[in-house]
Amino acid sequence: MTTALAAEVSVESLATSGALPAEYEAIFVSGSVIEGWGHANSDLDVYVITDHPVAGERVTFEYVRLDPTDVPSLSVYPSGRRIDVEYWRPSQIDQLLAKVAELPQLGAQSAGSDLEWLEIAILDRISVGRALENKPWLEEAKKRVRESAIRAILTSHKFNLADSLFNDASGLLSSGDLESAVLAARRGFDLTIDGLLAACGELAPSHKWRARKMRRAQPAELGWEEFWRIAVMADLAALGERRWVTMVVTRCQTLIGSVEIG
Repeated sequence: MTTALAAEVSVESLATSGALPAEYEAIFVSGSVIEGWGHANSDLDVYVITDHPVAGERVTFEYVRLDPTDVPSLSVYPSGRRIDVEYWRPSQIDQLLAKVAELPQLGAQSAGSDLEWLEIAILDRISVGRALENKPWLEEAKKRVRESAIRAILTSHKFNLADSLFNDASGLLSSGDLESAVLAARRGFDLTIDGLLAACGELAPSHKWRARKMRRAQPAELGWEEFWRIAVMADLAALGERRWVTMVVTRCQTLIGSVEIG
């Protein structure tokens, strides 16, 4: 962790801000700033593993499909920069890792359908996090994420969603609704890329970092220039809606078929 970042977030500064419970198992910081992608307005994301989350009027809650079903969070500003603190129970992390231990026995079609956005996000944040307290806990959690089936689960889920949109796009072309076909194909392309990136180990669910993740992952299946031309729809005007949609759908279906899942 850089000296500047360490000065902004520490166990002591969190405690002074009233963001730490009396007892906790581990604390780590994660997110775009840690990955070197932050900007002047980026906040810091801190995760406290505890059975005793803080309480109060400023605490908010987000839903997860775990027991308990809520994750408390609190925002503090100890050095001017916003720090978002989430409180996860150790049992919730264990349940989540059990949920992604392997692909569902019913097949890839149902993979990922029971994962909430926040659940995917914490797995990503664990995988790139830096410990503030109890580094062995974080390293063991990282190992469990690496050994899980989360890559295959997310890849399957994104590809299944993309395939549905490509079916829609083809049907819309047949019915003459070219504008809707373009939008369906464009969304299907994004999901295809998200599935490809998941297969490469890029788990972050936030769409805003898609280009950054492509730069870092450099998947062999799709080069940067081709990715960017489709992403910014560079050839739409020259090809026209019908040919562009057909090109995108065909390319993505070939890409999906080239990725080995599991």
